[in-house]
Amino acid sequence: MFANIRYYLTAFLTGITIIPLSGVTGISLLLAGVLCPLAAFIKLLGKIFGYDLPIGLFSVASLNVPIIIEVLLTILISLVFLYFGKLLLSICKRYLTWIRKCVL
Repeated sequence: MFANIRYYLTAFLTGITIIPLSGVTGISLLLAGVLCPLAAFIKLLGKIFGYDLPIGLFSVASLNVPIIIEVLLTILISLVFLYFGKLLLSICKRYLTWIRKCVL
């Protein structure tokens, strides 16, 4: 009986914040880490073939950053997104295994 109370109390108090913050944000960061370099390479290909695509990656005030620097910065930031996405998903996984142990 006390295991059930502990489980529901823990799930209620911490599950409301930990699962949405770690799970949903982790998945979003992983998707952004994959899609941002794709957008940068599409913009680079458009620039090579003479098209100016309206994909805004980086700009400082009204000045646009050169395309090569844009691609490099986008890849760097996407690596950061991928790292933190994996970190948040591992936190979510550890939390869910801890919740399962509370039941048993």
